[in-house]
Amino acid sequence: MAAMHTYLLGIDIGTGSCKATLLGMDGAPTRTAEKEHSPLFLSAECVEQDPRTWWESAAETSRRLLRAASIAPGQIVGVGITGQMRGITLIGKDGQSIRQSILWNDRRCAREVYELRRDLGEPLRRITHNPLNEMCSLPKLLWLKKNEPQLIARIFRVIFPKDFVVLQLTGEISTDVSDASGSSLYDLAENRWSEELFTASGLPMSLFPRPRRSMEVVGTVTAAAAAETGIPQGTPVVAGCSDATAEMAALGITDSRQCKVRLGTSGALSTVTETLEAATDMVYVWSYLEPGRWMLDLNTRSCAQSVEWIRGLCYQEEKSAEGAYVRMIADAARVPAGSAGVTFHPYLLGEDAPYWDPSLKGSFFGLSASHTRGHLVRAVFEGTAFALRDAMSAFGDRERTFSEFLLCGGGARNSLWSTIVATVLGRNLVIVTGAEASVGACILAAVGVGVSRDVRAARKELFANAKVWVEINREERALYQEKFLRYRRMKGVYDGLYHDRDAG
Repeated sequence: MAAMHTYLLGIDIGTGSCKATLLGMDGAPTRTAEKEHSPLFLSAECVEQDPRTWWESAAETSRRLLRAASIAPGQIVGVGITGQMRGITLIGKDGQSIRQSILWNDRRCAREVYELRRDLGEPLRRITHNPLNEMCSLPKLLWLKKNEPQLIARIFRVIFPKDFVVLQLTGEISTDVSDASGSSLYDLAENRWSEELFTASGLPMSLFPRPRRSMEVVGTVTAAAAAETGIPQGTPVVAGCSDATAEMAALGITDSRQCKVRLGTSGALSTVTETLEAATDMVYVWSYLEPGRWMLDLNTRSCAQSVEWIRGLCYQEEKSAEGAYVRMIADAARVPAGSAGVTFHPYLLGEDAPYWDPSLKGSFFGLSASHTRGHLVRAVFEGTAFALRDAMSAFGDRERTFSEFLLCGGGARNSLWSTIVATVLGRNLVIVTGAEASVGACILAAVGVGVSRDVRAARKELFANAKVWVEINREERALYQEKFLRYRRMKGVYDGLYHDRDAG
């Protein structure tokens, strides 16, 4: 009789979808399942999501995955959860959410950001080592306190998206150090909540649970959760981490000379450091999986989101998202580099690095009657690549020390877009096939349940997928260098309009 394979289950709660992965051990195959769940854009400034949507997506993908793999009780040895950062999720004393989560890309708290910078700028910078903007959790909470005061008394705990799924699985309210470090209430050097910042902002420290290490087991799957997900009752569940952190683990980034390039809902450029002194007001800094190490993170706000947006505008006749993307790539591939003069600035939600300016707006420039939707799609691919190149400048001298660039995110499956990004950055990229946040969650679970001694060992022992090179298109490199400079000059010209309050 053949030996029974064992698996680790990782679930990633993204902004636009949930992805679950069974990472096989003992030679078992890796399997995945995915379900879309779009956020609610209540206005240009307001973006929310019902936490129950995350749980429904997690339960459905888990059921589908375990059913397809014919998993028997005992084969799942551990579960890890990862997800989008900073979305404040309010939990009542009954363990249920009391309001839709206000997501990371919600911008309604601009006034609170201004007031915090004015009144607490020095301690926020000194304690959190992070820039403060509308994406941060603290100003979102202060907006709620001011605009929905009746809710504040009902809040028992504030957690983050992946924590809500951990709560539904285990009944335990928890969070981890990576999500905590993105809250603007966390002392990064001391790895604990900052009493000084809670007091200064008028919020009780009891709002948040004690941050756990990402690999720490926080509970086991309850009978009720087992019935909904198919995951056996009693399976250990670790605290998990942010999706940005989990991707680093899946990619195997352990060296400050390595840089992650992410084509996700937001774009990202990330590396690791052993010195907090490397932090600046231009770069996010998160607690990493190993003590004494931190993750440096640069974001662009609308990356794959720009691609999804143009899909919705121009490919409504396609019945499936997959079919629409196939058509989009084919249309864009017929358009020459440079999109026949069309330039796209992907500032649909403002921009983070290197501008940190929520007032920026998306735009197409150079349109004529001869252009097609293929030109628009290619311009979106190029514009998001230019935004990543622009953000890279915030790394300063560190940029020259990078020797390896690893590409991840859903956009990495798009070979045309990936090649454009490589060419614009001027760097060959490496795709580690299957290296996604849900795999990183599996790696955390492996450490938490004792399958592996640490994250590096788990990555080496459990996930050694092939590398695919994405090479610069040498023939298009000079053209893209010139067009990038034009992209930046145009942004400077538009700035006066973006900041005109009467512009709408």
